[in-house]
Amino acid sequence: LQAESSPIEFECRKAFGATHSDSDSLPTAEIWHKITVTPGVDPASGVSYVFINEVDISELKQLQAELMAASGKADQIVNAVSHDLRTPLEGLVGLSEALLSDSSCSEQIKKAIQVVKSSSMRLTMAVEDILLAAGPSEECDFQLAPVKLHTISSRVCESLAALLRRNVVLVDEVNSELPEVFGDHR
Repeated sequence: LQAESSPIEFECRKAFGATHSDSDSLPTAEIWHKITVTPGVDPASGVSYVFINEVDISELKQLQAELMAASGKADQIVNAVSHDLRTPLEGLVGLSEALLSDSSCSEQIKKAIQVVKSSSMRLTMAVEDILLAAGPSEECDFQLAPVKLHTISSRVCESLAALLRRNVVLVDEVNSELPEVFGDHR
């Protein structure tokens, strides 16, 4: 080490307790230290020296380990939610498509099946956006394109129509002549 050298930093783990032969009987404790070695020269005497600073970072290392464990659990939850939501939604879309292609279904039933299909597809896309936002990139996938407000309002009314009680009428009053706007058509 020269007096002009940059400080050297390293971390050191000290373990106390069990050895390999008695590891079942005694718990092991760890102490972590960050050690910084800084060379210098005393300006008054010209004598070179080395300053050694040792700081206990055990609590920081413990918090880092807990954070890593929590992050792993969050990833497991996202993966489980991803599978547990996507699979049944994809099944609903697939079954709806099969029923829509069945010529024996009446128009009224096909309209109801179309509502199930479009609702399932929208929910699938919402799940995708939530999972994407929960991921490391934290970006949502918006697919901006020209859309007609009347088309969107019609889809919403169709989706809600299946949920209405008898003798309740949902009226779509969005003007079909409105210009297109940019939005996510999903």
